[in-house]
Amino acid sequence: MDRYEIFKILHVMVMAIWFGARLGTTRDLKNSLSLGGEHLEPLAGRMARANKIDMVAGVATLLTGHQLIMALGGMGDVKVGVHIGMTLGIVMLLLSGLGLRGKVNGILSLASEDGEPEAARAKVGGYAALLGIWHLLWLAGLVVMVLPEETLGIGLD
Repeated sequence: MDRYEIFKILHVMVMAIWFGARLGTTRDLKNSLSLGGEHLEPLAGRMARANKIDMVAGVATLLTGHQLIMALGGMGDVKVGVHIGMTLGIVMLLLSGLGLRGKVNGILSLASEDGEPEAARAKVGGYAALLGIWHLLWLAGLVVMVLPEETLGIGLD
């Protein structure tokens, strides 16, 4: 097995972990906020863990993707879809670190410190929408990197 094959396997693995890191967090937020009280501290721990997995898997996805590009000869030797996918990956990493984490922290702050569970529950919809956008970006990145440029109608002709 050569370097390219090893990094391809690693890349697919960490991409899958990245995709799944926050699955179920919206439901967890809704359920735990409804229960309130002693359920909020464990919720904060679960959300912090999901964020950590998300960020580590995101960085690992970008690093393994970079290694795949280098194994193919560099940025000049890969199709345009790979450039678009790498850009989407960077946007997704920023969205995870700044947007999603910030939304969760705001929700948890409202629920615990200010004691406004209704306001916290109302903010879960914004988190869910942002998470949905993140997953659409992930899917778009996968599509542009996997499908041939002719199928997508993109290229540098």
